[in-house]
Amino acid sequence: MKPFSNYTLCTEYLFKLERAGIKYDLNNITALLNYLDNPQDKFRSVHIAGTNGKGSVSSMLNSILIESGYKCALYTSPHIKDFTERMRVNGKTIPKHTVIEITNRLLPLIQKIKPSFFEVTTAMAFEYFKKQK
Repeated sequence: MKPFSNYTLCTEYLFKLERAGIKYDLNNITALLNYLDNPQDKFRSVHIAGTNGKGSVSSMLNSILIESGYKCALYTSPHIKDFTERMRVNGKTIPKHTVIEITNRLLPLIQKIKPSFFEVTTAMAFEYFKKQK
């Protein structure tokens, strides 16, 4: 497959990965993160889990940290209008060219291991956040 140069085609490809379904192991995400040199280890983070309220708690904590002077990243789903809303640094969405760049970087591995949409977008978020320090 040729690398993407068009954002719409790139995100259409990513959304088709949703068909890969739910994975009940960490093999794919581990492979993706290893391929990117484990970007999740390059910044401090807060992981918010649970059944309800994750988005609200994440958004509130994000606002508090930004107002306190921290550079802060936020990874949420789903998006409302555009895929870039899922990854933000200090409230600014990931640039479309960065979505294309990271997808193209991961493309050989995506084709090899067939990860899910969530696995790829999580790896993308970690890589973007690492680059944004």
